[in-house]
Amino acid sequence: MLATLAIVSLTGCIGSNQQTPTGNAIADTGGVDGNFIAKASQVPENTIREFTYKGEPAILVNFGGEYAAYLNKCTHQGAQFNESSLVNDRIQCPRHGATFKPTTGEYLGHANGNNFGLKGLSRINITLDNGGIYAE
Repeated sequence: MLATLAIVSLTGCIGSNQQTPTGNAIADTGGVDGNFIAKASQVPENTIREFTYKGEPAILVNFGGEYAAYLNKCTHQGAQFNESSLVNDRIQCPRHGATFKPTTGEYLGHANGNNFGLKGLSRINITLDNGGIYAE
């Protein structure tokens, strides 16, 4: 049975920690309707992993055991996030410091205290099935 969620919380999942030739980015290896992102075990708690979604760069975030996926494009000036972009309890843009809530993508202001009223990150709906995470 598939559970369709924008945020997925997992505990006790097993699987391999496979690395792709490009580092910690996650390879598309097929799956339900060919939209497999990763095994939950490939994305440890409080990490970001990059992947490709419909030909576009994307990120999968595990924050406190809750999974969320977004297009990898800051709404400030379009910079991409990386695996170092999870800073404390926020996703922080490496270019100018715009910050976003990891579990919702909501814009939280800039690291320097400025608030430019930006849009949140573009969410990718994800599904959990038998320890795998799939994009819809």
